[in-house]
Amino acid sequence: MLTDEERMKLAERWMEVAPKDFKVIVHVGSCCAKSSRMLAEHAQKIGAWGIGAMAPPFPKIGRIEELVKVLRRNCRRSTGTSILLLSYSCI
Repeated sequence: MLTDEERMKLAERWMEVAPKDFKVIVHVGSCCAKSSRMLAEHAQKIGAWGIGAMAPPFPKIGRIEELVKVLRRNCRRSTGTSILLLSYSCI
């Protein structure tokens, strides 16, 4: 697994080499909410088209309202950035 710093450097590199019409989506999922927020903010700062995330595996989320709450908390500072929720089949 990559550290948060390595993930940010990788996202920056993708932004440098991606063609202008290529939509870069940076995965910001983490078991640590603080890391997810930091990665989401960084993705917006570097101009990524969107962010991708999965809900953390614990505590287990069993209702859509709980999932929305987690995503809002982790991505609230990424206004204007598209959010892609990766498959979450338990709901």
